[in-house]
Amino acid sequence: MKIYVASSWRNDFQPTVVEGLRAAGHEVYDFRNPPNGNGGFKWSDIDPKWESWDARDFRLKLDNDVAVKGFMSDMEGLEWCDIFVLVLPCGRSAHLELGWAAGSNRHTIAYLVDGEPELMYKMVDHLVTSMQEMYAVIGGIEEAESARPIDALEPGCYIDSNQGHYAMARLINLARRWGYRLDPFEEFALANYDLHYQEDLYPTSAMDDLADSVIDWLNQDEDQMPIIGIQPVPPKRAEGHYWDWKDGDFGLWPIEEDE
Repeated sequence: MKIYVASSWRNDFQPTVVEGLRAAGHEVYDFRNPPNGNGGFKWSDIDPKWESWDARDFRLKLDNDVAVKGFMSDMEGLEWCDIFVLVLPCGRSAHLELGWAAGSNRHTIAYLVDGEPELMYKMVDHLVTSMQEMYAVIGGIEEAESARPIDALEPGCYIDSNQGHYAMARLINLARRWGYRLDPFEEFALANYDLHYQEDLYPTSAMDDLADSVIDWLNQDEDQMPIIGIQPVPPKRAEGHYWDWKDGDFGLWPIEEDE
C-alpha cells in the first residue's frame, strides 16, 4: 500500500513508524525525507529567525519559493497515498493533512498516545495504540482492496525509474495488491527487503525470479490460466498492451508492430 505518515519534527517515534511500514513492504511518504531528495521543509530554511515573525510576516512567507516547494511536495504525497497515518503527538500541519485525507476518502489511521482526548478523532477510520494494531488494520485494508473487482487497467507508467533498487519490491507489492499470492518465504523476504537487501544472505536471485514470475502473470489472459492453480486471474490489460520494463520504468505499454 502507499502510505503517507504525518507527524511532527519533534516526534522521535515517527521514523520508527516509517521504517516499520517499509520493512512490511509498503511504500511510504516520509515528510522528513521526501522523494525530491532535498530534505523535508523547515521554516528555518527561509529565515533562521522565523519564530519571531508576526502574522503578516507569516502570511508573506507562505509565498516564498521554499515554502511553495515544500507544500507541493507534501500535497503530491497526500494525493498519491492510499492510507494516511497520523502519529501523535503532532501539530497543526499534520492535523490539516488528516482533515484533507478524511475528506478525500483515503483510509485514515491515528496512532494514539496518552494525553488529552479529542472528540473529532471520531472522523478517523481506525484508532490504534501499537505497531501491531496498525499492521493488522493495514492488512485488513489490503485484503478488502484486493477483493474488489479490477477493471481493465489504464496504460502508462506504474513504477518510475526514480525508485531505484526498490522498484523490484514495488512491482511485487503492486501485483500482490491485484491478487498475486506469495508463499510464506516470499512474504518474509519481501517484508525484509528494505532493511536487508544489501546483505550477502538476502535471497536476491529468488526475488528477481519472483519479479519475473509476476510479470509473466500480469501478461497472461484469462484463457491462458490453468483451471486449477495457486494464482487468480490477473487484472485485465488494455487491448494491445503488455506489462514490462521500459527505460527503467515499469508499466503497461503499447505493443510495438515488430513485437
